Amino acid sequence: MLSNRGGYTVIEVLLVLAITGALLTVGFSAFRGKQGQVQFQQAMYNTQSEFQTIVNDVLSGATQDGTEGGDASSAICEETGSGTPGVRPPDPGETVSGVGTGQDCLMLGRSVLVTPDSGTLNIFVVVGLRYLAGSDRPVTNFEEAAPTPVNFTHNNWPADFTKRYALPGGTQVISAKVVGQTGEFDLVGFYLNPQAGSSAGQGSTFTALAYPFPSTSDNYKVPLYNNSIERCIQQNSPCTNPVPLGVWELCLQNSTTSSERAKLIITGKPGGVITDLKFENCT
Repeated sequence: MLSNRGGYTVIEVLLVLAITGALLTVGFSAFRGKQGQVQFQQAMYNTQSEFQTIVNDVLSGATQDGTEGGDASSAICEETGSGTPGVRPPDPGETVSGVGTGQDCLMLGRSVLVTPDSGTLNIFVVVGLRYLAGSDRPVTNFEEAAPTPVNFTHNNWPADFTKRYALPGGTQVISAKVVGQTGEFDLVGFYLNPQAGSSAGQGSTFTALAYPFPSTSDNYKVPLYNNSIERCIQQNSPCTNPVPLGVWELCLQNSTTSSERAKLIITGKPGGVITDLKFENCT
């Protein structure tokens, strides 16, 4: 048999190439896995920051430009005649005061809807009446203000300031739970509780509520679920007993690998919220 002295046989060359290819494949997979892990961690920090921004906007009384309906600062808010507030575009020549400064309304805050197996947060602007319906007495608490989200639930009031926040990096929600409570709490609210008709910075106190509401991909759509989001925020069925937020835990997953999960923990406090992240398994 002939051989190449000082060289390699064909079989040896093929073995070297096979081993090298396997090592490259393993190394590339490890690199992609590490890259995906870093991207997921950054996505979680971005989501944590988004929740903090939502609460900061509530505390400052800021308006919200929704991805579905335009500028909340250039709208008219007034009582609809049914004892609830409504938002509409101004008529020609009408002075615009904005939903947070209108004579009839208060900017109460935001509600956030998360949906399992979804990668989107729905963030609703919530407004309320400045005066008790049918009266000239200023409202003294959140319930009296008839809190109402400015979204497509108003058939005759088409304004919609809902913001759709896409969770970055292909992240998806697995579950939303309140520590110490049973059931699903997919809807929460961050509000300024009005006192004697006051708005942000005028004696209002911060409050955060969690609603026992199981969300699906379609249940914020009015024709299918009979204004369920609006009814919940107004503390009607199916959300007659919202609870103080306490500790709200969101379980989030990297939908690309399905192996990386994290808990976003939001704790309600008298002056706002505290957010925390834990990169650990959750359900």
